[in-house]
Amino acid sequence: MTTMYLDHFGLSEPPFRITPQTAWFFAGAQRGALLDALLYAIENDEGIMKISGEVGTGKTMLCGMLIERLPTDAQVIYLTNPSLSPQALLQTVALELGIEDANSLTILRQIEQALIERYAAGRRVVTIIDEAHAMPAESLEQVRLLSNLEGANRKLLQIVLFGQPELDELLALREMRSLHDRITQHFSLAPLSEPEVDAYLQHRLEAAGYRGPDLFNKQSVRLVTHASKGLTRRINILADKTLMAAFAAKTRNVSRRHVRQAAQDARYGLPPAKRFGAPLLIGIGVACTIVGVGIVAWHTLRQGDARQTTAVAAGPVASAAHMSSASSVQTALPMVTPAQSTPVAAAATSSAPAAPAKNAPGLGAVAVALLEESRPRIAQSPSAHYFVQLQRVSATDAPSLEGFLQRVRQSLDPAGLRLYQASVDGRIRYGLIFGDYDSAKDAAIAITKMPQWIRALGVYPRQYSALH
Repeated sequence: MTTMYLDHFGLSEPPFRITPQTAWFFAGAQRGALLDALLYAIENDEGIMKISGEVGTGKTMLCGMLIERLPTDAQVIYLTNPSLSPQALLQTVALELGIEDANSLTILRQIEQALIERYAAGRRVVTIIDEAHAMPAESLEQVRLLSNLEGANRKLLQIVLFGQPELDELLALREMRSLHDRITQHFSLAPLSEPEVDAYLQHRLEAAGYRGPDLFNKQSVRLVTHASKGLTRRINILADKTLMAAFAAKTRNVSRRHVRQAAQDARYGLPPAKRFGAPLLIGIGVACTIVGVGIVAWHTLRQGDARQTTAVAAGPVASAAHMSSASSVQTALPMVTPAQSTPVAAAATSSAPAAPAKNAPGLGAVAVALLEESRPRIAQSPSAHYFVQLQRVSATDAPSLEGFLQRVRQSLDPAGLRLYQASVDGRIRYGLIFGDYDSAKDAAIAITKMPQWIRALGVYPRQYSALH
């Protein structure tokens, strides 16, 4: 079913997989800022850091992003078994450091010597412990002892603890105060608010190739937020089932009814519908069966839609394989000018800049300055030229642009960066773009020369006509 609704919504791949994909990292809801803070703390040898959050808030995704963004000279020791005894913990670390014949009596000293050798070679060692809330107290005490290993002017081992809120409760115990006091950074992953859920849904859809107007209206976003409790894993499950329900109903307009069907199928609680006397909602399983019987009719409908829509917005440069491995970039799909588009296609691609705002909502000083500087440059760029879309965020997630801008400026020529403000369905969005190219091919070639971490974001070419 999932693969069948891709063409229906103009998607290149499923947008709401529950398996974490670092290429689709959502930098909003302070996730990007938290990642920046983690990297800064590690690079400045701050010792032990802790990240706590409920199940499904995105800890695994954040962990994957941290590993991906660490400097290439860093060695990562990733521990996923929280039930390790203190001795087993030391033995695992020793093996990761290449100590195969560790002596149980001197193992801590052997680990220290191996870390000193890496320190002398300019290498950093980062130990990431997942599910730390489930570790025995004795093993957590061993973590404290490992954190005591120091060189002349920095910690020999950086330690990052990921865990559920129970980790905070455990570290608050009196007997854990020695470890608690050595934690230099405490971070928390909170569930997403309603505006953040809205931005998250749009982000995932765009990453999967969607280029049309918002699929989820305000009412459906509110229901998704309520049913998912703002947890990204539940949002993914619920959004996927919602799209299935809309597809089964042969519509591209996602409504509250589809969200309710999805919530019922996922066993997520929702308040009773306000409209009484409405027909009983049909379960998604039954709807899918009906659609399975009517595949021929569906193909006929899709062919009719294809004749009505003569153009679509450009798809992502990256293929599905690229989005999962971030290892290659393919040639961009052909772009369509507004003159070639039907009104439906034009609505899908248009994001005309909003009137200049005295106080751009959510933007920091650096982004505001870039926004003002970019307006005349965007206006002067020929409509037929192309740029590379680096990121799009809502006003709610605009603060994340500050950190992102700093990282991008270290990797790309700052003179090529431009920021625009747009209004989409009455909501403010910001877009960070790069370059001014004569053709989509030139823009695609430029993408292949960008750093891997930028390509992994799913950047793609767009035409300046969309901003004029």
